[in-house]
Amino acid sequence: MHSKHKKIGYGSSGAKIILIGEHSVVYGNPAIAIPFNAVKTSVSVYETEEEITIDCMYHKGYLIDGDQTIFGVKELINHILEKFKKNKHGYHFRIESNILGQRGLGSSASVSVAVVRALYDAFDKKLDDNTLIDLAMYAEKIHHANPSGLDVYTLVYQKPIYYIKNVGFKALDINFEGYLVVLDSGMMSQTRIAIKHVLDLKEKEPIKVEKAFNEISDLTNQTVGLLANNKIEELGKVLKSAQISLKTIEVSNQTIDDLISMIENNGAIGAKLTGGGMGGCVIAITKTQKEANEIKTNMMNEYGISNVWIYPLKEL
Repeated sequence: MHSKHKKIGYGSSGAKIILIGEHSVVYGNPAIAIPFNAVKTSVSVYETEEEITIDCMYHKGYLIDGDQTIFGVKELINHILEKFKKNKHGYHFRIESNILGQRGLGSSASVSVAVVRALYDAFDKKLDDNTLIDLAMYAEKIHHANPSGLDVYTLVYQKPIYYIKNVGFKALDINFEGYLVVLDSGMMSQTRIAIKHVLDLKEKEPIKVEKAFNEISDLTNQTVGLLANNKIEELGKVLKSAQISLKTIEVSNQTIDDLISMIENNGAIGAKLTGGGMGGCVIAITKTQKEANEIKTNMMNEYGISNVWIYPLKEL
């Protein structure tokens, strides 16, 4: 893109973390997601005199030539241009993100939210939360066929979200001074494989899996009160217990287990996988920033973990 092109719009979005409730949420139990703004997606819109172009991680060139990887974004852009009766040419989109894909961080939802915000900014239109959610979900349904909406709701409302499938979403009040440490295992999360594995295991060993789901559900409901009342030690213990249940349903692996042991040996109160499992990220709770910094330093220097983030939960 030539530097003379004028920037006319900008939008951004953070990521999200599943704090607790993975997998059991698929079967009607609660889950809690939280905003994670230590990483973000930025979208800039420029005026040009040619066909719509895009510059992102997955495609650089004409938007129309983008493959399936960016199909949701392509359709979202066209949908909003049609909504405002704008010509489908004369724009360049630059999408930058340090949210790792396929790690359970809501990277596709983050791009969708940022694109909507950028286009509304470009056209000087007011954007309310409900419209933002509807438009972001338009793209998410293309990306994921039947998304719950949990990622989008968490990104838009910027509060912890309590979710039950077919029941709905509830924003949670939080009064929590602890720190979240997020570590990338270096392995992509295998969400679809993990969900299928849990389904197969549930058919073979229904009592074992149902017991694990009930434990995760109870722990998720306990977490609501812990977040509201600054119970840092207790939340750390809840995360440890949730990880045991996730191991029971076989969605952890040796890499994740080893990473959790290292983190807890380095001072975390408790840790667990987040998201689909079989890879992805690990989260841990500490009381102080000093403890979180020590974990980050040790994990990067001693164990070669390249992506470690610290997020103060009092910012929620």
